[in-house]
Amino acid sequence: MISIKFPDMFSISSTNLVTEGKDKDGNIIPGHEATSQNLQLLLTSEQGSLFGDPFFGLDLRHNMYEQNFKEIWDDLLVDKIYTAITSFMPQIIVKRRDIVIDRDKYKGTLSVKIKCQDQNTFETNLYNIVLFQSEE
Repeated sequence: MISIKFPDMFSISSTNLVTEGKDKDGNIIPGHEATSQNLQLLLTSEQGSLFGDPFFGLDLRHNMYEQNFKEIWDDLLVDKIYTAITSFMPQIIVKRRDIVIDRDKYKGTLSVKIKCQDQNTFETNLYNIVLFQSEE
């Protein structure tokens, strides 16, 4: 699997691509880094920001400041993440219960942990994507 390297997508002379990654022991994992980059691009893009596809990405900024209870907002966010992944990333299989929202109020971060199965290698991988980080 090949992915455009996010956020360093372009250099002066070429497009930066990711084809494989390495685990903590240094073993090569085919497509792990590419899937991680694709997930990060999908989940951190605003819906409608990709030219030609108004449904790509999450509408995170729109829903972040609504007055909902934390549990309701987390359920809405998990539903949006699940829908986005099943719609735009057919190379992985994810179940709704394997998407966990994680907040760190001291660091001011909102992240999501996604456990999914890769369709190419049939391995289960865990991805941690930072959706929001306060800039203090």
